[in-house]
Amino acid sequence: MAAFERDLEVNLLRLQRELAEHSYRPGGYYSFHIRDPKHRLVSAAPFRDRVVHHALCNVTEPLFERTFIGDSYANRLGKGTHRALDRAQQFARCFLYVLQCDVREFSPSIDHACLRAVLARKITDPDVLWLIDAILDNGADVLRDEYRMVYFPGDDLLEAVERHEAWVLLGEPGSGKTTTLHRLLIDSARARLRRGEGRLPLLLSLADYRDYASPHAFVAAVLRQRVGTDDLAARLRAKGLFLLVDALNDQGPVAARGGYPGGGR
Repeated sequence: MAAFERDLEVNLLRLQRELAEHSYRPGGYYSFHIRDPKHRLVSAAPFRDRVVHHALCNVTEPLFERTFIGDSYANRLGKGTHRALDRAQQFARCFLYVLQCDVREFSPSIDHACLRAVLARKITDPDVLWLIDAILDNGADVLRDEYRMVYFPGDDLLEAVERHEAWVLLGEPGSGKTTTLHRLLIDSARARLRRGEGRLPLLLSLADYRDYASPHAFVAAVLRQRVGTDDLAARLRAKGLFLLVDALNDQGPVAARGGYPGGGR
């Protein structure tokens, strides 16, 4: 902090230029463990990045503040711990029972694809969304070694993708479901690549399908170009490929049925 403030004007102008040019890159996190009283890993961003975080909050906070319930007290102007305690005492005088609970590993379990989709519904400025993406991408693996997320015990939503060497997502660009699936599956593919497993997926758009007789013919043609085989059914049966289909309603019932053995919808 002292180093940043020593040349405050120069550093702020540099940050402003980097943000305007989209050349800003967040720095690495400093991580340490605390007990308060439970054991947890805290990852602190460099002071320079925290300046950017505050600037971002100044822009986004008014968009979300009016949607929060009145009894949410953390990190809000005019709220805080003391007001939360006062409110808790009011409730204690009115009710015989209280449920004290906590969401297990809430912050590290937040799905970034879903988070981005939620933010994009409120925030329309592309520069702000770019900055949010840069911050989220920079912190994506900070807690990877600390927490093992199990969203649905025994039923991982991405299990089918993990079992296959490649996958195809056939969907409509701009569709909310397709965009969310893209994010989820790309994050999964990146994790596999970091572990030295698999390869990047094939992302196919229905906009490119229009010149083909059917979605099946389109996917087969892409496989022939990129993988060297057009036997889609054989690839699916051999679990060498997983096919996810979205936004096919406008293609009619024949296209929606598709005839994709082993594929997923």
